[in-house]
Amino acid sequence: MRRIRGPGLPDSVGGRITAILALLLAVLVVIVAAAAWQSRQQAGHVNDSRQAFEVDSATEQSALSWLYSDVLAGRYILNPSPELAATIHSTEQSTLDHIDRARQLELADGKMDVVTDFDEIRAAAERAIVTRQAAMDATDRGDLTSAGQILIQGVTDSQYLSDAFLRITASETAEVQAASDASRTTAGITMAILMGAAIAVAFGGVFASLALSRSVVRPLLHLGETARAVGRGRFTARADVRGPREVRELATILNTTSASIYERDAALSESSERWRALVENSHDVIMVINPDMTVAFVNRVVEPMFGYKVENFVGSDALAIVHPEDVQKAAAMFTTVTAGLSTPSVNEARIRRADGTYAHMEAIPSLIRWGDHEAILLNARDMSEQRQAQETIAYMAFHDSLTGLPNRLLLQDRLETALAQARRLGVGVCVVSVDLDRFKNVNDLLGHNAGDELLKQAAGRLVGLVREGDTVARIGGDEFVLVLPECDSLDSARDMTRRLVDGFRRPFRVGDRDLHVTLSAGIARYPDHASDAETLVSNADIALYMAKDAGRDAYRAFSEDIAKRTSEWLTLEGDLRRALVEGGIEVYYQPQSRVDTGEIVGAEALARWRHPRRGILPPSEFIPLAEETGLINLLGELVLRKACIEAKAWPDRLNVAANVSLRQFERPDFLERVLAIVKDTGLPHRRLELEITESTALRDVERTKDIATRLIASGIRLSIDDFGIGNTSLRHLQELPVHRLKIDQSFMLTLDENPASAAIASSVIQLGHKLHLKVIAEGVETEEQLSFLREHRCDEFQGYLCSKPVPAGEFRALVEANVDRIVA
Repeated sequence: MRRIRGPGLPDSVGGRITAILALLLAVLVVIVAAAAWQSRQQAGHVNDSRQAFEVDSATEQSALSWLYSDVLAGRYILNPSPELAATIHSTEQSTLDHIDRARQLELADGKMDVVTDFDEIRAAAERAIVTRQAAMDATDRGDLTSAGQILIQGVTDSQYLSDAFLRITASETAEVQAASDASRTTAGITMAILMGAAIAVAFGGVFASLALSRSVVRPLLHLGETARAVGRGRFTARADVRGPREVRELATILNTTSASIYERDAALSESSERWRALVENSHDVIMVINPDMTVAFVNRVVEPMFGYKVENFVGSDALAIVHPEDVQKAAAMFTTVTAGLSTPSVNEARIRRADGTYAHMEAIPSLIRWGDHEAILLNARDMSEQRQAQETIAYMAFHDSLTGLPNRLLLQDRLETALAQARRLGVGVCVVSVDLDRFKNVNDLLGHNAGDELLKQAAGRLVGLVREGDTVARIGGDEFVLVLPECDSLDSARDMTRRLVDGFRRPFRVGDRDLHVTLSAGIARYPDHASDAETLVSNADIALYMAKDAGRDAYRAFSEDIAKRTSEWLTLEGDLRRALVEGGIEVYYQPQSRVDTGEIVGAEALARWRHPRRGILPPSEFIPLAEETGLINLLGELVLRKACIEAKAWPDRLNVAANVSLRQFERPDFLERVLAIVKDTGLPHRRLELEITESTALRDVERTKDIATRLIASGIRLSIDDFGIGNTSLRHLQELPVHRLKIDQSFMLTLDENPASAAIASSVIQLGHKLHLKVIAEGVETEEQLSFLREHRCDEFQGYLCSKPVPAGEFRALVEANVDRIVA
């Protein structure tokens, strides 16, 4: 950094001016010394003029010193230094002191107009000091734009000081001229010499002023114009100055400052454009809200998101579009953020769209500076789709997907709530367990689509039959549970359940069919039958089982007697499991005979359970239990294996038939298991016949056809059991490779009293023969029934007319007796 001198002119210009003035003063001294002997009395006056001239010269030096310090102020802004700051401060104070002393001298001479000039000069100097300090402060804050503007004012003050210097120089010339006129009265020669000296001094002052104007003032004027252009925002303006080094340095400072401001302005403009692009292209709503809750700014996303024009949105009340229930919460959030009492966090509110619907918004508010005041910056995102997805997931978690009814989870919650309220109010709660009767037949015969449609209609009918506030839940399959809060008595629950049972006696329209599906129900009441939700539902289920056991299309209320029977049912299940493992299951055989001759041609294998306490139990006592618990698979294979083993000891002409349940038939490895059992026992395949019901055969016709084909290929035969009571498709029957049809015993039992039974039985026989199938009738107990079968040329029969089911040993005896009778 260049070393700074005390107050004085710049080296280049000041040196030349000082040299000229020194030469002029030397000439003047010689002339005055030569003429001193002529005008001693005038010496004092000339001395006064010289003193005034020196004062004025000091003033000139002070003005230029101030100009110099002003220039240094610009350098200080860009290159601050504690030493430079101290020097500038000293220069400023010295300049002010010079101005004050010059003012006092002129005041003593009575020159009031010149004093006024000094007052203005001092005021300009003081403004320059304030301006320099302000520029320094702006630089410390990093505000270069303000610093540049302050520099412009500094240059203006410097120009003014230069002009003042010119005026003072002119004043000095007038004073010298006045001194010269006064001396003419004292001596002519001295007068002439002094006049020449005055002229020389005047020309020297003019020459110095012109030199100063050309070297300093003009460059400063150009510099001022450039600074004003920068102040007006033309940051590309540059000063091209030729002059003293200090002025050139000032031009360099100004050019560097304007270039820096230009670069910063360009960077700021680029940053502003990036910010605007980010804001306008954001998928989130970015909004600025004034303290009075009016919208100060919002990006364009509000137009497609909410349907509002930005122009109409800005200036509107931000709370006007908030959902009425969320207004208070939103206002409290704004108040809290404005007061600085919270950190940015996610807030939720519903915002009205232009079409009247509401969007669920998540917003993060924060406090920012917006112009001359604080405002709230709101960054909001439309969460409507996410909220809808969450609601959908929550709905699916607590509702049945097919019927839309509450599922088991929501049922549990509603029942717990109802029980808590009942305990508080001292009222009752009833639970009704509901099941559709023979719904499985609909699925088996018509398919799952028809079954689903029936379930949806049944759910709607249940909802329509209960009270508002009651809960209807689907807990699986065709099982429903109803919760009846504030159930006054068991009788009121019975009345409600009776309406349910009666309401389900009306048919359901599924496709082009009218389906008659009845309903069974069980009732349990708090606090009569249980005090907790789980036991209450369990007891209602127990009552439901009793209603089904009573013949369906009925309802039962839970009682201790029902609980006892249920307990027996559970005990029976345990006993059955042990019987299957420990050999408690026996196989009985009912003979199958020819209608025309009475010859026994085979037997149907039937399971019997020798219970350790209850004796021999028929299938009706434990087959439904086995079906419900899944034990039917184990039971079916056990019966088939025993039948094959015992039939192997029979005469080779006798066949054995074994029933196959739906669960057995649907097992993926059903065929492999059957073939394995036959192979293990050694029974010839041709002597085994498997019986399946119509519903089992038609549940999956293609699969049934495949299994039947493979069975027949192995030599095992297949028959349709209980034929006539289902909805068999003749087309499918024709396609199935079965061996014979078995007329259901219900037609035989009502043959004499119901002409329709006789018609159906005869039609089945004719149909079987048309399809080249054998026909066997079961449940034959009288000679009249046998005569009917002979008349219609039925092939075989079985029933009590021949024999009831008997153990294997008794069956062999029957066969021997039958052979003897046939031979005889």
